Formats: sequence, structure tokens, C-alpha cells
Amino acid sequence: MLSLLKKLWNWLKSLFIASPKAINPKEVKNTPPEPSDGEYEGILMGLFEQVAAGTTTGGLRGWLYSRHCDDKKLARWLEVKSEEWLQYPEDYQTLGRDLAALGKVMTGNLGEVSQRISLQLRDAVRDVSGVEEENLGPKETDLTEVVQDAAFWFEQGYQKAINGDFIGAIASYDRALEIKPDLHEAWNNRGIALRNLRRFEQAIASYDQAIKINSNDADAYYNKACCYGLQNNVELAIENLQRAINLDVEYQDMAKTDKDFDQIRGDERFQSFLNRV
Repeated sequence: MLSLLKKLWNWLKSLFIASPKAINPKEVKNTPPEPSDGEYEGILMGLFEQVAAGTTTGGLRGWLYSRHCDDKKLARWLEVKSEEWLQYPEDYQTLGRDLAALGKVMTGNLGEVSQRISLQLRDAVRDVSGVEEENLGPKETDLTEVVQDAAFWFEQGYQKAINGDFIGAIASYDRALEIKPDLHEAWNNRGIALRNLRRFEQAIASYDQAIKINSNDADAYYNKACCYGLQNNVELAIENLQRAINLDVEYQDMAKTDKDFDQIRGDERFQSFLNRV
């Protein structure tokens, strides 16, 4: 009987202890979660910045590693996401140029995928243009003129932003600003998209452009304050929030519940400011 129990115990151990499929809890705990779509977009935007700054291939890989990502993961995400971009290639021409620049620096799968998607976007734009040139009637000509209108691209950017496509929103706002560089609303909304990608410095620079064009843009001042709140910079958050409130008192109530200020809400200086204004 004892021998039978021993054999049974050894068999159970082989199932739960010696099995090659057994999960190591320590390994699971140390495995970072898969980034979300928004996080991948932020990582891609950051890579574009690194490329523009002259970072080498090794530096780019190190930067990705510091964000708990690697070039293979990002390449897989790009291949899936590009199917969406290729449906509206004209909206993503700026993205195509950035991907081409990344592909020139990055080696391996990510470099190949970046270059391929860049070429696909370029060719897709040419295909669309070719169809328009061959088949344009009077109504289509009017549509082409609309596409060259800043208001059209501004609306495209807005729609993409509310759908969570912040990279696409930035690309559309850039198109609007190519046509009408003094469209301060586009600079402001572009900053909001960048803030959602946690590209805070770029977002602040975009808000600054809006304020430079329209010094009474209360929304841009408020959004700058939000960026500084997210960066835990209490003094600059208060300074810009004060300017927004001076232009529109409604921002005072908004700041009391806005989650972008949660990081500094417990700070005595910020609470004192909100109670004083």
C-alpha cells in the first residue's frame, strides 16, 4: 500500500512540479505588460525625436529597452497599425516621412518594417492622386479644393483625436498648419494630442505657438498648466493656470476636478492657490 501511495505521489509531482509547462511566478512578475496602443504611439513619437536628435542604432535600442519595449515588439505593432493608416494614406504623409527617417537609422526588422510602411504610404498616396487626375469631374474638383482647406484637416485631426488616434490627429493638424500656419486652434489641439502621448515638451511648444499667435488663448494656457501638473511642476502649473483664469474664470472650477492636476493636488501651494482665486 505504501509503495502504491509513493508511486501516486511521484506521478502527481511529475504533473505539477517537473512539468516543463510549469510557470515560474518570479518570471511572470518581472515580465512587463504589453504596451497599449496609446503607449506604442508615444514610444514611436519618442523614437522619431531620437532619430531627429541624431541618436545611433544602438542608442535607439537602448532607449526602447528603457521603455520596456524592443524593436521586434514595435515592428509587430507597426505592421498591424499600418493597415489602418493605409486606408487614409493622405492623412499620414508626415508619418511616412518620419518612418523613412527611422528606417535609415534602425537596422533589423524594425528598420525594414519602417521603410516598407513608408513606401506603402507613399505609393498609396500616388495611387489616390492618379485616380483623381484621371476621373475628376466638376464635383470631384470641388472636393480636391476642400482637401487643400485648413478647416478640412483641422476637422480630420479632431475626429482622429476623439477616436484615440493621436498620431493621426497630429498628422492632420500638421497638414492644416501647412496651409494656415496661424491657426492657433490647430496648434492648441495638436498640443493636446501630444500630451495624450505624454510628449510633454513638444505639447508645451505647441501651446506656446498658439499663445504666440493669440495671446488671449485661455485654453492653451490651461493646457500648458495641465502639462506642468502632469510633470509635477507646481510653480509653472499655477502660473499658467492663473493666466487661463484671468482670461476665463470657468477654468478655476475645471482645475478643481481635472485629473491632470491629481499629481500636485495634495501640494499645499496648489491648494492655497485654488482656495485663493
